[in-house]
Amino acid sequence: KHFGSLKQRDIKNFEKISSIQAEPRVRLNFKETEQAHLALGVSAYPVDHPNRYPLAVLNTLLGGVMSSRLFISLRERQGLAYYVRSTVDEYLDTGNLSVQAGVRLDKIDESVKIILSEMARVANEEVSAVELNKAKENLKGKLILELEDSKEVSLLYSLQELLEKKIKSPEEIITKIDKVTTSAVLQVGKELFVSEKLNLAIIAPFKEESRFLEVLKF
Repeated sequence: KHFGSLKQRDIKNFEKISSIQAEPRVRLNFKETEQAHLALGVSAYPVDHPNRYPLAVLNTLLGGVMSSRLFISLRERQGLAYYVRSTVDEYLDTGNLSVQAGVRLDKIDESVKIILSEMARVANEEVSAVELNKAKENLKGKLILELEDSKEVSLLYSLQELLEKKIKSPEEIITKIDKVTTSAVLQVGKELFVSEKLNLAIIAPFKEESRFLEVLKF
């Protein structure tokens, strides 16, 4: 009724990303701020990658919720950050996982080291069954709550239709989340969290990139 009169047209394609990262990278944006705002991340997977759901679980337990490892270690135990979170972005040809935090200026080196140590834990130690299940339940609960919002429902289905060319029902998505194993999360951690793939961006009154390159390694 509303779209039937629209004419077919060719969809413009895009130039796929071509990037080989062989060493850590640092980008500083000098600004007089009361705290340092940082983003520390790695390239990850495109939207249709088979590791999509293990990565989602990994992100949740790392920094996706207020009870996450980063929130507890960086904010609750050490009191170094006002906010800390990790997010995953997925595109047609690539993706990323990044940790964002606002930390004290005099504690930024320590904060970066703690973030790296939590990434290393995910890459070297299997998550416990209890923590794995907690992350899964959080992901499933978030999805179910989002389905109460018509906007989120439309986004769920339209993005799948446009980008994935296949519609998965909420039940199918929940099944995929349930199938994530501790070994799958460990595999993703080992694959993504390596020194050569690290990228650090900071907004703060700092100018020496070499200072942070020295810290940026596992």
